Amino acid sequence: GVLNEQGFEMRVREEFARAVDYNLPLTLCIVHLDPSRASGEQREHAILHILRMMKQQLREYDILARLDADHLALGLVGYKSQEAHNWTETMRRDIASTPVDVEGKRMSFTVSIGLAQAEPRETWDDLIAHANAALEVSRRSGNRVTVFA
Repeated sequence: GVLNEQGFEMRVREEFARAVDYNLPLTLCIVHLDPSRASGEQREHAILHILRMMKQQLREYDILARLDADHLALGLVGYKSQEAHNWTETMRRDIASTPVDVEGKRMSFTVSIGLAQAEPRETWDDLIAHANAALEVSRRSGNRVTVFA
């Protein structure tokens, strides 16, 4: 299912601890629905459409959440940043090329995505800050994926 922000943080913190303890990759992705001329209701349809698309492509143990009206978050378990970049880039292209039917209109939407891989010696707060920093870079140009480096 799709978690809320609190449920997401709880699950990702568990995976973050496991990643640090066992030196396993974990990548945090924050997805933002890019600005458009769509109404709030149309944007809501778009977010729900994007959630369905992502759920179809995620593995059972990956973590998906809706943070607020325009933001989603993913915890990609076992993915290094390059693998996560490939996955999110494909997802970004699929979202942009798949119109959403809203009230008899076919509308296209785009997303910007920031991602960061959990690193040993980093804290949970570091991981969130890095993913948000990457998202800000993506949002400035719109419709792109940025990996925190």
